[in-house]
Amino acid sequence: MKRGLRLAGLAVMIGATAASIYLIARSWRGQDLSAYATPAAAGGIALALVFYVVGVMVSALAWRQLLLGMDTRNSWTELCGIVSSTQIGKYLPGNVAHHLGRGALSMGRGIGAVPLVTTGLAEVALLALASVTVGGIALMLSGRLGVLGGLGDLGIVGLVILAAVLALIGLAILRHAGPLLISRFAPRLAGRPEIATLPGAGPIIRAFTLYSLVYLIFGAGIVLMSRMLLPGVEQDGWLLLAAFSLAWIIGFATPGAPGGIGVREAVMLLLLSEAYAPADASAAVLAIRVATTLGDVALLPLGWWQLRVTRPQ
Repeated sequence: MKRGLRLAGLAVMIGATAASIYLIARSWRGQDLSAYATPAAAGGIALALVFYVVGVMVSALAWRQLLLGMDTRNSWTELCGIVSSTQIGKYLPGNVAHHLGRGALSMGRGIGAVPLVTTGLAEVALLALASVTVGGIALMLSGRLGVLGGLGDLGIVGLVILAAVLALIGLAILRHAGPLLISRFAPRLAGRPEIATLPGAGPIIRAFTLYSLVYLIFGAGIVLMSRMLLPGVEQDGWLLLAAFSLAWIIGFATPGAPGGIGVREAVMLLLLSEAYAPADASAAVLAIRVATTLGDVALLPLGWWQLRVTRPQ
């Protein structure tokens, strides 16, 4: 059974990889990438790529905290392999290949359906909460609130608090109503021990902290890249962090946008317009997409290697 799941996950990954590479190449068709071939620009993109890969690995550590809260004890290296090798599947519409590949690989590694689904939902809620929290705070620190139409500091604080409250309500419902829903709609699963061990407050807080750190790591890489890409332009690091963090959740929530392509770029351009000339903002935004896309491609062989060294005996 586990061997079949592992083979199914591998098949999904291979198919998703081929389709994703095709879609990525098609989306880049007509783009002038020659400006990114200079040593400084290439070095900046490579640096952002490294920070991106590190951030993805930290996200696997956050997932491990949630799984530990459900008494599921896979190693961090193994979870890194699952997350890294399925990242590229998100470029297919709806993230279907990403979720199918991650699910098949996870179940092949002994992660049950209940902890897989439960931690997956918790992960989405916590990533969204971390995105709004980090992005909102960074936007306040940048002092560039004009792009939000004069919403003001109190308005930003209100939005962050509202997002936090909604996310916490969702997590509370998941924790307390989850067993009841499973008993009602999936009675065959109700007797399993993991049903009674949904992630508690401790694992959720630790995971949220780590997901927030992920955005900070991504942001640090973007700031360093922008300084190398645009050496004559004054950089606003807080605004760059805010633009990426807030654009991530908007792109994620937009249906039919593989990997948030187009949507995230539009949001980042809007936010960066407060401090950057259009040409400079466009150069930075496209470089971010290049770095994250190449990062997802680089994560694929890294994930395969991590899965290989942790292969069940």
